Amino acid sequence: MEYLKPYVDTFITDTYGSAVGVINPDAKYKVVIEGHSDEISWYVNYITENGLLYVIRNGGSDHQIAPSKWVNIHTKNGIVKGVFGWPAIHTRKK
Repeated sequence: MEYLKPYVDTFITDTYGSAVGVINPDAKYKVVIEGHSDEISWYVNYITENGLLYVIRNGGSDHQIAPSKWVNIHTKNGIVKGVFGWPAIHTRKK
């Protein structure tokens, strides 16, 4: 947001986290520069003895589309590739 301010005449943010800059706000035709960013991530909550990761959602990620999606797990030793899985219904505990 600080980067944008010198290039626009007016500047606002809204409650959803959008940043809006307007060039020439009193003109018939205006130039609007808008941006929005979400924090979408998952973080590791637990690792099993055989290496399965249990994760918790952080931000606006849709958990229903996660299964079968490829992920990059960032570690202190570099990126580890992974894929979201979902236990078969007959293997889930009540």
